[in-house]
Parts: sequence; structure tokens; C-alpha cells
Amino acid sequence: MTSEPSTARKYHLETSIDPDVRISSVSRWGDLRWVLDSETAGSGPGQSSIRWDFQLDDGSRFDAPEYYVLLDTMRRFTWSLFTDNRVRRNLKPTNLASVARGLRYFVRWMVSTGIETIDQFDRQMGTLYVQELSRSDDFRLEDTLHVDDANAAGAESISEDITFGQAESRLSVPYWLFQQGAVLARSGIQPMPEHPFGGTKLKELVNSIQPQQESTLLPIPSQVSLPILKAALRLLGTPADDVFRLLDLYYRLRAEARVSSTGQPDPRFIATGLAAFQFSTLPGEQAPWHPPLQMPVKRSRTPFEYEVIGHGTLVSVAVRDIVAAALIVIQALVGIRISEIAGLIGTLDPTTGYPACIAVRSSRTGLNDLFYLVGKIFKTTVASMDAEWVCGLQPKGSTVIPPVVHAVMVVERLLRPMRELGNKSSLFISFSSGGIPVQASSIRDTETRYLLFAQRTFIDRHVKIDWAALPRSVDCNPFRERGSAALRSHQWRKSWAHFMYAVDESSLPLISQHFKHLSLAMTEQGYLGNDPELLDLLDDVRLSKTVETFHEAIQGERLIVGSFAQLLEEHRASIKAVVGDLPRQQGMDALRDHLQMHGLLIWFQNLGKCAMTCRPLDAACHRVGGTTSPSNREPNWKTRTPTLCASCPVWFTDQEHAGSWKERYMKLRSAVLRQLGHMPEGPYRLYQVRSRQAEGILKLLNQPIPTDEECLHAP
Repeated sequence: MTSEPSTARKYHLETSIDPDVRISSVSRWGDLRWVLDSETAGSGPGQSSIRWDFQLDDGSRFDAPEYYVLLDTMRRFTWSLFTDNRVRRNLKPTNLASVARGLRYFVRWMVSTGIETIDQFDRQMGTLYVQELSRSDDFRLEDTLHVDDANAAGAESISEDITFGQAESRLSVPYWLFQQGAVLARSGIQPMPEHPFGGTKLKELVNSIQPQQESTLLPIPSQVSLPILKAALRLLGTPADDVFRLLDLYYRLRAEARVSSTGQPDPRFIATGLAAFQFSTLPGEQAPWHPPLQMPVKRSRTPFEYEVIGHGTLVSVAVRDIVAAALIVIQALVGIRISEIAGLIGTLDPTTGYPACIAVRSSRTGLNDLFYLVGKIFKTTVASMDAEWVCGLQPKGSTVIPPVVHAVMVVERLLRPMRELGNKSSLFISFSSGGIPVQASSIRDTETRYLLFAQRTFIDRHVKIDWAALPRSVDCNPFRERGSAALRSHQWRKSWAHFMYAVDESSLPLISQHFKHLSLAMTEQGYLGNDPELLDLLDDVRLSKTVETFHEAIQGERLIVGSFAQLLEEHRASIKAVVGDLPRQQGMDALRDHLQMHGLLIWFQNLGKCAMTCRPLDAACHRVGGTTSPSNREPNWKTRTPTLCASCPVWFTDQEHAGSWKERYMKLRSAVLRQLGHMPEGPYRLYQVRSRQAEGILKLLNQPIPTDEECLHAP
């Protein structure tokens, strides 16, 4: 008898469980391998699976008859973690592989020690288990392989010491077995007689074996992130158009080729046609961006293995390069997780002309169109949650497509034939074949590990970075040592938050403009999306940047200009008292606590910084808007303007904004010079006043003033 799939039914409480009862769409209770149904996009079956026939230390297997009682206990225990968890909220299917790693180790230890049931695992056994775990030299390969963002593109090297993660997974199982004792007792299973670790909390226990190292994930250093983004944006222009033409040519050649005796299109005909394809030469470059397609080609897969690349594979590599470039641009410029990218819907919306994951709404002022990336959040929530992220801004009437929207459109168009062939709706898909797929069975939903691998491969193929020449610093050292393999997809989220508050004016103009547009979207809407973790990350970076700004200002390391400079000078002594004579980092930590406790955070803008949280009643934007209140914690986004801010008592600017002021001056000065004698007196004087204001700020920042000739020829 077979039941319908259900992940909610508490099978572990049933006296007798039908081995044929379905626990997922592909697995039954009695199967030697469970694969649970996961709604987390990009998660492969390996993350949601567990094998019950693993080998034990004596060479036997856990599904052998003599281990039936223990196997039944572990199956019921495992199922309870996902449907009846008494330790925390129910685990997600993607947690199953992690549970499996710890369970394998614990079961092997129990069997080798002669423990047949969990009620024999008392505190004495727990002490022995911890002692043996502390000096364990048993590093099985299967216990070190993890399928996640950190190392999905390849296995981590096996250390000579047990890692924090290994210790945690191996201790979690007996710890949870005790916590789930009441549940197991209802199943007729005798639980552990006492807490096996004397009541010690799990994290403390793990730290006693292997102290957790500082594992804060840092942003990708600009020496790495900017070259990657530059290469990715480069390929999304003319090269993407070339690959569209190349893919169309490939399909046409396959259709026109004579079918050979093997039932396949004549490969020589296709190869000849593709060899004649000409790639474009980009402006300022001397040769086409891609070499001619010549077959066959040998490529090294490993140091000891080679494969011959056929015509379909060469076309596929070009397609994958463009898709990887788009993937990088989307994640870096929106800050979403890799699983959220895997969950984007890529089918075309006929009502908007954009892919279904793109929404367009008019801004509150009506001056701009705001673009949103629409998808789902799978992490940090019990179930998936609808979400949206601001991904671009377009002034009304403009035809310039924001870079993220363009990247999404490129992927939609490029993978559309494969998406339709495989009847898939996801924006990103994967091919099981090396070449361009021609059968539906070769198309599958992508996994996060493939997306990370695509990013690393793109870097190796298209980004020129001398890894050894990178600075010796905490953020650069991993890349110095491991190159592209050091990249972790989650780092793009951290980089995004830093870009939001500190866009390097010397970086790519398109990147700088994108984050200015996001800042403008925040100004007009007071909204960047509904991803709570990303917004918290933004607040953390804002606090860090506030601490850095104030600390450098009171130490005389940062030149600040504006009305707030005088106010800061008046309070320099009181702020210095917080820092005292502490070393730099300790002083900044003390200042951080002080600013956070009093809610004194800066609002960062393109042209300067707003410190209205220090003196909310003095904020000019609220005075003009009639919204002045001591409880105000942010500017009045509707009334603030660059001119108003520059005269506000709580506004200031510094060297970080010199590039924006230079750009503003050149635009205003160019308008004055071009419209001399043609513009009405009122607007002309307004442009003059604003250009002189920008000129004055540049002088205060010790910046050279662009000549009239430079202003007239500025883009």
C-alpha cells in the first residue's frame, strides 16, 4: 500500500510504519535513501538526502538485520526533527545532509563501542564520546564534503584537526536525541536516561573541542570585485549580441545539416559554418573579444585528463560565459542570495515585455520608473516568502535600461530556447550535456553549487588579476592564497551593502551610477525592498561607516566641510572622552557602542552626509516640509535637495564625495556656458548660484576646479 507524499504527518509516532508509505515525491519510508522535497531554489537532491545503508567500521552496513532496532530509532528520530522538533523550529529539507553527516559518525561510534540502543548512552558514555571526539583522527572523506555556498564547486581539503563544523554535526545528534526524548518515548523508544553532557549547552560543548574561529564573512575586496564586475559588464554588451547571433547560427546549421548515418546532423557541416563566424572587436581593442571557433580543441579537465571539445560544446561555453557574467552583475548589484537567484522566474511577461521576475512601478514623484527584482526568500523563514528588491531606476522618457534589468533580459533571451525545450520556468537553468542541449531530458533546474562554479569559472576565463600581487590584508589574503576558489557567493551581499554607502568614484561609471540610482530610489520611496536580513546588513554597514567617519574626524584624519563641522568641533572633547587613550580598534568599538546606544547614525548621500539624528530639530528638510519633531530619525526625503542640504546645520561633506561634487559642478557649469544669452534670467541665475556653490565646496575640499573647456566636453 502506498500513501500520498506528506512531510507533515508524524510517522515517527506510529507503532508500525508501512515501509511503502511515501515521505516525499520520490522516497518511501523503507527506502535506503531518503530524498525530501525542498522548495528552496537551487538546492540539489544531495542537500535533502540521507542514506541508511552506509558502511560501519567492521565492514558491515547499517541496514543489516542486526541493526534493525537502532536503524528504526534513527529513522524515527530523524523524521521527528523535521515534523515534531522540540529543540528548535522544524528543520528544513535542506538540513538533512548535515544531519546525515553527524548521524553517520555517531552510529559508527555506537556500534564500535557496543551500544545497541540509545537508552544505554548515559552521561558516562557522553563523556567518553566527547573525549574520543576531541582526539579523533577519523577523517572520512564523506564527513568533510559539504554541498553549500562555501565549497559547492569542490571539496575542501581534509584538515589534520577536527573542524568546528565537524564537531558541531557530530555532537548535535546525541544532543538532539536527548532533547527529543519525550517524542521518542511516545514512539515506544526508551530515551536516554540523563543528559549525556551534564546539561552543557551545545555551543559550549563544541567550543570545548574546537573553538570557533572568527568566521565573519568579509566583503570582496575592491581589488577583486571591481575587475570582476568590469569584465562581466563588458561581456553583457556587444559580446552578448555576438553570442545571440552565434546561438541562432548553431540552431540554423543543425536544421540545415544533412543527417548522417548515426542519425545526427553532419558535424563537419556545422563545424565549417561555425568556423566562419566572426566575433566583434570592441572599441579600443585590437582583436575580437573571442577567438574563432575551430574544432576539434583539447581542453584539460584535470592535470591527467583531456577531452575533445565539439562544436556544440564551444557554443555552449560562449553561452555559459554570458550567463555567468549576467549572474555576477545581478548578485553584485542587487545583493540577493544565490538561492534567491536560482528561484527567479524567467518566462517572458507579455503585458510588460520584461521577464516575469522584473516589475516596474512609477516613483512617488512621477519623475522616474523604479525596477524591482521579484522573487522569493528561502533562508531565515519557515516557508518561502515573496520578496522584491529595487534593482534599478530609469528617468521617465529615458531608453537606457538599468544594468541589472539588462542582465536579466540577456539571460531570458539567451536561455529561452533551452527553457522552452525543457518546459522550465526558472531564469537560470542547467544542462546535463556539455554542448547545447537538444533533448528535454538534458535540461534541469539549476543548483546553487553550479551558479557558484559558474562565477569562479568566469573569473578564471575572463578576469585578469595577479592574485599574488594583492595586498596582504585580512580580506585579500584568501584570494592571494586560493585565487577564484576563495570566492563565496554570500560575499556579494556584503559588498553590495558597502557599495551602497561608499561607491568608489574612481570605479566603473556604470557601477557608480547604479548605486546612485539606488540611493535616489531610497530618497524617493524610502524603500529598497522587503528582504529583512539585507536591510539589517545595510544598517550594520551604516553604523560601521558612521563610526569610521566620526572617529577619523575627531582624530583630525578626515577633512569635513559644512555647517555640521562647527558643531562637531564644539563636541570634539566629549566624543574624544568616549574614545580616551584606547588603541584604535578598541576606541572605535567604544565609539560604536556609544553611537548605537544613543541612535546617532549618519545618513549617507551622494553629495554628503546627514547627521540629523544628532540634532533632529535643526534638520532643514523637516523645517521646509513642516515635519519638524524631536522624534525624527531620518531626513524628509520629499523635501531634501542638494542645495537645501548644503545649507543645513546638520549636513557635511568630505573627500569621499569629491567626485560627486566635481560631476555636479561640471554639469552645472556646462549648462551655464552653453545657455549664456539663451536662457531666461531666472533659471540662468539659478544655475550660476548652484555651480558656484559646487565650486566653493570643491575648493574647501582642496580639489582642483575643472576648466570651462573640460566642463564643455564632459559626457
